[in-house]
Amino acid sequence: MNITSRNLNKIIRGETTSISFKYIEEFCYYLNCNPGELITIEKSKDEN
Repeated sequence: MNITSRNLNKIIRGETTSISFKYIEEFCYYLNCNPGELITIEKSKDEN
């Protein structure tokens, strides 16, 4: 996927605040899924 292991690990551990659409598309291609199956949106603790 042309992504460094460091960046991939950050994505896996949820330590990133953004991700390129290119990577989302590639993840979906390799995992045979849709973006909605990869991404969830959670409210932060500050948003009550």
